[in-house]
Amino acid sequence: MSTSRSPGDLVLMTIDQLLIWSRRELASSDSASIDANTLLCFVTGKNTAFLYAHGEEFIRQFEAATFENLVNLRKKGHPIAYLTGSREFWSLDLTVNEDVLIPRHDTELIVETLLSVSESLGGTHLSRVLDLGTGSGAIALAAASELPNWEIVGVDISQAALRVAEVNQRKLALANVQFVQGCWYQPLKGTCYEQSKFDIIISNPPYIRKDDIHLDRGDVRFEPIMALVSDEEGYADLKKIIYGSAEFLSPNGWIILEHGFDQAKEVRRILLDSGFDSIQTHRDLGGNERVTKGRTSV
Repeated sequence: MSTSRSPGDLVLMTIDQLLIWSRRELASSDSASIDANTLLCFVTGKNTAFLYAHGEEFIRQFEAATFENLVNLRKKGHPIAYLTGSREFWSLDLTVNEDVLIPRHDTELIVETLLSVSESLGGTHLSRVLDLGTGSGAIALAAASELPNWEIVGVDISQAALRVAEVNQRKLALANVQFVQGCWYQPLKGTCYEQSKFDIIISNPPYIRKDDIHLDRGDVRFEPIMALVSDEEGYADLKKIIYGSAEFLSPNGWIILEHGFDQAKEVRRILLDSGFDSIQTHRDLGGNERVTKGRTSV
């Protein structure tokens, strides 16, 4: 396929030909075959099984042109999730774009930890979860799907991110979630939530150092920098969340935080110094210390 052809050229290529071409174009990627299949499925509206079973079928010209454009963008490093506008998280099909982080499977560990903690918080009062830096709403919506009788509140400073979260909420038809715009706890001050408190606070905040070499690699090159990078060697926002939690967390309430693979020890120290107990760190799929929880004292 040549990008120099004119719009009027008739280009007829089969599914197999398109896949062979795209895998060659994406050869520098360690996921070339998966990327090619995913993009062609997205363009044609077919699944992978259909592509393999109908390899000799021709693809319509406008679909071939769209596919070529997406492959060229992928060659430049654009994330598959942004190219297709979707990402699966906790078995939920989420809409994503450049205004939000791409949900990672390792972040599902927050949801797992939340569900484990929630089992110990039974009671007659309305149970609440606060998700700080909600982004696409991935964690909040996963929590809402698993805890239909709980109230979930997601906060994000980015109005653009919240528009994505609201799209996902409508798509998933989860009524027990609401999203609020503002910086961390600020939009909740002086509201009923400051008085009635939350049972669990969860967050996947910015925690990457400004000089981290990984910011120039992979998908993060295209993700919103404000959702990735934090001052004070990556700890500034983690500290704000921990220090500010006293006003909004119920007695015996829990805080659950995602952090960098090498930040667990310091996060545990900050939690301990802030009066939390039952502090524990959980490891992600790669064996890295990724999520730390702590409980407020009575």
